[in-house]
Amino acid sequence: MHVRVDDLELYLSGGLAEAATTEISTHMAVCAECSGKLDETRDFLDRLAGLSQSQMVKPSPAERRQSQRIPTNDPARVKLLHPSVSEPLPARILDVSKDGMKVELASALEPGAIVEVLFKRFLAITEVRYCVQIGEVFHAGVLIQDVFPKA
Repeated sequence: MHVRVDDLELYLSGGLAEAATTEISTHMAVCAECSGKLDETRDFLDRLAGLSQSQMVKPSPAERRQSQRIPTNDPARVKLLHPSVSEPLPARILDVSKDGMKVELASALEPGAIVEVLFKRFLAITEVRYCVQIGEVFHAGVLIQDVFPKA
């Protein structure tokens, strides 16, 4: 049985229980296919970290988008990719523009974090620019880095 990519991400970020970490380490020693996937996952996460560092500016809750915002109320899921990996969290897209989105979710996101926003037909790799609490929810402004269609 091979290791799932989500588990590889958690393994690399130290997000697994000790027993699961030991099991994956043991499997990596004998499975070239999973060892290759681990290297690819590590490279991907390193590229995301570099992207975040190169794009880092002081986040501000002030609206900075210069292109028109389009109001929406679309369901989505948000998955933290860097500095650690999380399970997808339910979210709503409140508005979109050419290069950003406002996302509503139940927990806070740290400015500078790289997150994957999953929609019905595509996913976007984004960087959190700000996150503010509005009542019992959080509104995060994210800068879109790349968009991929879902198969």
